[in-house]
Amino acid sequence: MKDLYMIVSGKVKLRFKSADIFVSGHSVLDHYESEIFAEELYQESFESGCYTQEEMEDLLIKKGWWSDYEDEQLKALPENLEQMKLDYYNNFHITETREKVRGFIDKTLSKISSLIMKKNVYYENTCEGISDAGKNDFLIERSTFYEDGTKFDFKEISPRIVAGMYHKHSLGSDKIRQVSKNDRWRAIWSTCKEPHRLFGRTCDMTDMQISLLNWSRVYDNVYESSETPTEEIIEDDLALDGWFVAQRRKREESLKGDRADDLAGKLKGAGEIFIPAVDDEDAKRIQRMNTSAGKAQSDARFRELKEKGVMEEQDFNVVRRELAMAGTRLATQTAKGR
Repeated sequence: MKDLYMIVSGKVKLRFKSADIFVSGHSVLDHYESEIFAEELYQESFESGCYTQEEMEDLLIKKGWWSDYEDEQLKALPENLEQMKLDYYNNFHITETREKVRGFIDKTLSKISSLIMKKNVYYENTCEGISDAGKNDFLIERSTFYEDGTKFDFKEISPRIVAGMYHKHSLGSDKIRQVSKNDRWRAIWSTCKEPHRLFGRTCDMTDMQISLLNWSRVYDNVYESSETPTEEIIEDDLALDGWFVAQRRKREESLKGDRADDLAGKLKGAGEIFIPAVDDEDAKRIQRMNTSAGKAQSDARFRELKEKGVMEEQDFNVVRRELAMAGTRLATQTAKGR
């Protein structure tokens, strides 16, 4: 319950020496001025010769401290994680398999975390890192007060240390997700879903308040779904994440079918429709338009090409089967017409 009230209050209570201090939310003006300050810091850092993050990444690769392979891993692992969550959901009632998948998920999350840390090991020394740190310091100085409401004096401690204390006591997305399922909060949420009445000016809400509202709406959508999962699934975050993946893929599959039908209608009589791709990203987007059946055919053709090299259209197994079936249909129709 303490976490809920901390979020709703918009303040985080910290202890410095024998005094209580509070870090409150930031106003729109605070954010505006902090962005101006951050831009100035970035420009100063750049002009003084600091690396940008992109230049730092190039340097890491040149020195052998980071690799293109690790970069590809960092891009691919979130997609693998999504599939694992789907597997977790699909095997939810098979305890041994479910727990094995949970182990894979934990290892993948750990791997992603270690890769991000490795890639950003010198981030604080880049123009972007210096700019971000300065912006955070600015906001902390603007929003830290003693219990009686007077501004906190930073003579004995730096804003950077207070910022570290603040982030340590703040709640991450996973904990806020749990709060959004709290009975007390659900009761409050069910009676009023207007952010400005719950937290004051919407544009002044804290990150934790915004996150709480977002998660609350997510769970509203889950309960209002025509395919609402069981309470057991809803209470298990990994299982529900897997349900989200399943629902999204189902919608995407349906849209692919609609697009394919639309194209087929425009190009009536065409056996297949080939769409030229401009680049790799375009090719991936076009590939995603395939239905499951279309993707299976495409994969089969690529396997044949890999095995046999250059092939004529009519030599593909799928085309030969289609031609054979067409010949059988024609022969049947001819026999009936005699």
